[in-house]
Amino acid sequence: MALRSYRTPMPSMRQRGSFVLRYHWLSLISILALASCTAPSLPQVEHTTETVVGEIDPAGWMVSSTYASPDGRRLAYVMERDGKQFIVLDGKEGKRYDGIGAHSSFFSPDSRRVAYSAMQNGAWYMVVDDKEAGPYRAVEAPVFSPDSRRIAYSILLEQGVTVVVDGVSGKVYDGVTPHSILFSPDSHHLAFVAREETPNGDGVMFVVVDGVEGARHELIGENSLVFSPDGQHLAYRAFDNDLQYAVLDGKEQRRYEGVNTIIPVFSPDSRRLAYFAERDSRQFLVMDGKEGPPHQKIFSPAPVFSLDGKHVAYIVEENGKFFAVVDGARGKGYDEIASFNATFSNDGAHYAYVARQNGKQFLVVDGKELTPHDGVGTQSPFFSPDGKRVAYYALGGQELFAVVDGVAHKRYAAIGKGNPLFSPDGRHAVYRARVGDSSVVVVDGKEQKIYDLILTEIAFLSASEIQYFAIKDNKVYRVNSRI
Repeated sequence: MALRSYRTPMPSMRQRGSFVLRYHWLSLISILALASCTAPSLPQVEHTTETVVGEIDPAGWMVSSTYASPDGRRLAYVMERDGKQFIVLDGKEGKRYDGIGAHSSFFSPDSRRVAYSAMQNGAWYMVVDDKEAGPYRAVEAPVFSPDSRRIAYSILLEQGVTVVVDGVSGKVYDGVTPHSILFSPDSHHLAFVAREETPNGDGVMFVVVDGVEGARHELIGENSLVFSPDGQHLAYRAFDNDLQYAVLDGKEQRRYEGVNTIIPVFSPDSRRLAYFAERDSRQFLVMDGKEGPPHQKIFSPAPVFSLDGKHVAYIVEENGKFFAVVDGARGKGYDEIASFNATFSNDGAHYAYVARQNGKQFLVVDGKELTPHDGVGTQSPFFSPDGKRVAYYALGGQELFAVVDGVAHKRYAAIGKGNPLFSPDGRHAVYRARVGDSSVVVVDGKEQKIYDLILTEIAFLSASEIQYFAIKDNKVYRVNSRI
């Protein structure tokens, strides 16, 4: 089955020039993002139901546009037919447009609302819950607030760029940094990065929070804007005069030769702020303004806190060896630490990372090395929600297999970019795998019905029910299984 994927470029908010719709082809195998796990001692699937929610035309289906809603119950994707594109939502075709904008998802966090950008006759529109706003010269992808009640996006006007919040346009700026719009976790605040031209042509950047403009900087780090979990604090990375620094609640912190982290990181209780900095060619952790021990190089993009906020970890490189630093203590050195950081269990009692030594990779849990393999999946989580079980996928020769609680299971030609998915109670583990040219969901080590393609990630609706979308003979099914 030949599958066509889509890529609709979003218009740049940095320039006011024209843009062209372009599409690329992706192979079916490249679309399969699969996870893995087994648990042979647990019960098999008790009951499975299939509900037909639509039918796919492979010739016009934009594969990479396919998204399940956050709750796993709804499905949306883009189709192209007779030179027009349209959204198919829950099996129902939407209005035809010349083009549909590419997004990370169409759904709001509560899965009830749908928004996307669309182009018609050279103009762009924002479509929110089937209502059009526009026309605009260009529009960025929409951003929903965490509570799903608010929506924001930036638009290009003749005189500049503005951010539209809940249908109301704000002040016009010379530019708005793409993808910088950010709602606070409590949905009460909105921030973004704007640009203002200067006589020398260099321009300055600043953060706008709830309509209030902050201090001007030569540059603000891309994707560095972050709210604290309680929504009461805001931090970002800034540059001036060849020096870098963090800004917390509008107050500039100490300047360094470098602030080597993608974004500053708040602790889960919102009381602490951490980031990496550099001075005299040495790099170190800065926590609440206090500098930690220096290292030759910090490998992690940012420090990671445990969910209880009591622990912090990162990866460093010293003299060609890599080390995990957990709560300030440096672990054993390895040829490589393949995961960019350590991963904590939900209760903060355990940590894990993937290391390489003598050509083999293995998971390290609480400092203990597990079985070596040709390769090990680096994407967390490794732990079950209760922290009692450990699972990951491994490579043996040209085949991939799940390892759950130390036991290796059946090998497949393809399994996932993510590690095994545990149920909320930690009793069950599921994954997707490729069998020949088909796909299958595996529950506790038992293969379920085979489909042409498993469309979406597996979602746990409860500790005993999973749901996913799949294709068989061009029909799209919503599959529910009780386990």
